[in-house]
Amino acid sequence: MKSNGRMFIYGFDEEEIEGLKKIVTENKLPGFSKIDKNMSKMKIRDLIKGVNVLTYDEELPDCRLVLFNKFVDKEIETAIKAIRTISKSSPIFATVTPTSMNWTLKSLLDELNKEREWYIKNGYKNA
Repeated sequence: MKSNGRMFIYGFDEEEIEGLKKIVTENKLPGFSKIDKNMSKMKIRDLIKGVNVLTYDEELPDCRLVLFNKFVDKEIETAIKAIRTISKSSPIFATVTPTSMNWTLKSLLDELNKEREWYIKNGYKNA
């Protein structure tokens, strides 16, 4: 079952993006949009709408993010497995929630990185 979802990616290099294009095609997944550092102050809801308001550069965490919007569970599972094979470091995988819709990209990345650090500190693998 194909959804009308979209992935939003941050921190991936060009080689990984090319790999992601193949993953989307081969697995018949919804497409993706790249998020840039100059979008740090944009709200997640505006990114989803396709609004592209460039803000000033702000210090963002050095990480990779895959943000799923309106994906069905099977699509998320397929995407995560495939993306782990092409990513040079373990991305943070997250889904858009009613709460995160109102956050800026910077706020979301800061929060997700705090959660990841907690999991790593407490001995969870694959965090």
